[in-house]
Amino acid sequence: MPSLWTPQFDPTQHKVELPDLEEPKTDHFLRSVLQRKHQPLSTPLNLQLEFHGLFAVPEQWKAKVDDPAEAAYSLDFRFVNFYMKGAKIVGREMTEEERAETDAAKGRKGTVDQKPKGKGKGDEEPTEEEVQQLKAEIKEREERNYRLKVEWEGLDENTKFFRTCEDPYKNASIRCVDPVDASLEDASPRNTQAYDLEEAQLREFES
Repeated sequence: MPSLWTPQFDPTQHKVELPDLEEPKTDHFLRSVLQRKHQPLSTPLNLQLEFHGLFAVPEQWKAKVDDPAEAAYSLDFRFVNFYMKGAKIVGREMTEEERAETDAAKGRKGTVDQKPKGKGKGDEEPTEEEVQQLKAEIKEREERNYRLKVEWEGLDENTKFFRTCEDPYKNASIRCVDPVDASLEDASPRNTQAYDLEEAQLREFES
């Protein structure tokens, strides 16, 4: 079975190009201010922030992933009026193929190869149905690999950088991993937080 194709991209060799942040045009801003003055919000504006993670973690931080002393610490995240706790540095996850290879290696460790004499069950020829199923799986994997390559080649360098850094199977990241107390009713995930923005706060936010 062919391995699942994965792109090779070194994010440390790429300089991210970000567009300059432009302030809103004066006429748009004034219209918004006048609208808020003559048509104030009847109800607070509800904002909801979902924290997916911090990526492109420095190499010095990645070295702390397996440090038992770091397990006792967590990181906090602040953005305007949002405050989230319980973030951790999470190491790179293993792919399904890597996990399968690790499990197979554990199964082989300490075992003695004792093959029975004669033709055993493991030496039986695969049935026609099994052969056809294997061929179909190989074809499906090859087609998927082709689609992945075509999609990757069509991306710009910035997108390749972001996708590589955000891939949990390639790089470590900082994420909210602590579980929420399931006994609490209507408990929100730890990486999600809501905030009601009042009229005065909205004007301040816009300015």
